[in-house]
Amino acid sequence: MTDDSYKKKDTSWLRIVIAAFKVVFQQRNMIRERIIKIALKKALPYLVIGFLVFVGLIALFTFLFVQVFA
Repeated sequence: MTDDSYKKKDTSWLRIVIAAFKVVFQQRNMIRERIIKIALKKALPYLVIGFLVFVGLIALFTFLFVQVFA
């Protein structure tokens, strides 16, 4: 009788620990997804501006290259 109750307690503790780990990992994933979404929302204008500046510089250098060697 005592051994059976001990085994039941053991498995229930194991289940509780496993459930706790699952909850923690789910919360971590949710927090990570939120942080990534917020970071993308805040960084998107800077990424767009940087891309446009990059394209503008390429266009400027190609224009100057054509003007010098044409």
